[in-house]
Amino acid sequence: MLVQLVASREVDGRRMLSLSSNTDTSLDLLPWMAAQRARGVPCMAIAQVHADMPFMYNRALVEPECFDAVLANPEYDKTLFAAPNLSVGVTDFAIGMHTSALLRDGGTAIGIASLGDAIVYSSRLRHEENAAYREVIAALGTDAALAECIGGLGRFETGLYGCSEMFVNGFLHLLRAGIVRRRVYDHPGLQRALNQSGSERPDRALLAALRDTGALGSPLAAADVALLKQWGVFDAAVQWREGMLARGASECPADIGDEAALAAVCAFALGEKLLGGIHMHGGFFLGPRDFYEARAGKIDPHWEIPEASRHNFPGRIAAARWPVARRAAIFPAFPLGTDFTPEEIALGVSLKDIKA
Repeated sequence: MLVQLVASREVDGRRMLSLSSNTDTSLDLLPWMAAQRARGVPCMAIAQVHADMPFMYNRALVEPECFDAVLANPEYDKTLFAAPNLSVGVTDFAIGMHTSALLRDGGTAIGIASLGDAIVYSSRLRHEENAAYREVIAALGTDAALAECIGGLGRFETGLYGCSEMFVNGFLHLLRAGIVRRRVYDHPGLQRALNQSGSERPDRALLAALRDTGALGSPLAAADVALLKQWGVFDAAVQWREGMLARGASECPADIGDEAALAAVCAFALGEKLLGGIHMHGGFFLGPRDFYEARAGKIDPHWEIPEASRHNFPGRIAAARWPVARRAAIFPAFPLGTDFTPEEIALGVSLKDIKA
């Protein structure tokens, strides 16, 4: 039996359910349960609507008929809760700072738990208080040349694309901070052309890149025009008519083979903005066992930790070159907030000391 909290909303005049933040197992389990049921194996999938569950779109949207029963009663809407954010220690903060310097302006994934919080907070510091960020980076002894080669120390001008197994609290902070904002498109040809052209909107450079990478033919076929309209590269009013582009009574040759023809098509057919881009994808990779072992060849067996990186111990990090008051302001115990009361926080610190 599968029982899951879901969100419910009317979408385009039809009642739909959203698997919300729990799509990773349900999208696999529901078809499997349907196959089991067809074989006569007793099983049941139940959805319970909760008013406070976030309504997520794209693959999270499902028909109510995907479930055998849907329970919708406000009396059962108990207060939702999440696992509390753990405090972040100075060691995790240091790892988060070093990691944030390896993020190139243009997409990555982050971890979860306290280390993920440290990376998120450090990325926000880089984006929102860049001078303070660079001060901390220098105090920690981060290899600035390596950072600039792989990632960067500047603000996220283009923005990141999120990819994670789970939509954790940290991603919400990155979205609100305007860091995760780069749109990615679920069409390899279009995305490849966007990467090549550097465009973020329908323009001549994007259409030329689509042509040059082989994503489009010339002259454009009906399928090409349909694809361009689907993603907003062409205006929705543009039609394909026997080798011509039509817009009302006006027509234009569907040829994009040379620059003059390309310019004419752009002036006639381009849309205002791209459609269907997403900021984040949920997914993860499980490789064979040897993928995770050193003998898989990811690390040279003769590699040694550089001298400059052999002193990253908690004591040295805590005594880095900035005043204690400044360190406390930059490295708060709960960088993304907490539901703990002050009394619970104090008790937690004491219990950690007892455990130690």
